[in-house]
Amino acid sequence: MILYTTETCPKCKALKFLLDNKNCKYEVVTDQKILQEKEFTVVPMLEMDDGRILNYAAAAIEIGGIK
Repeated sequence: MILYTTETCPKCKALKFLLDNKNCKYEVVTDQKILQEKEFTVVPMLEMDDGRILNYAAAAIEIGGIK
């Protein structure tokens, strides 16, 4: 998985916490150029291993945490 995030984003920190608590392996991308290339207007965005891109709410549900 790839977590697209910024350093100061509260929801990004919450999603990182959830991923860590579920022992998920993921890469973190904070490069603004990459975020712009992917046309992300909000973060966090989580790219799943199957290629799906999930926003915070969908990722939290998928990982099994916050509803």
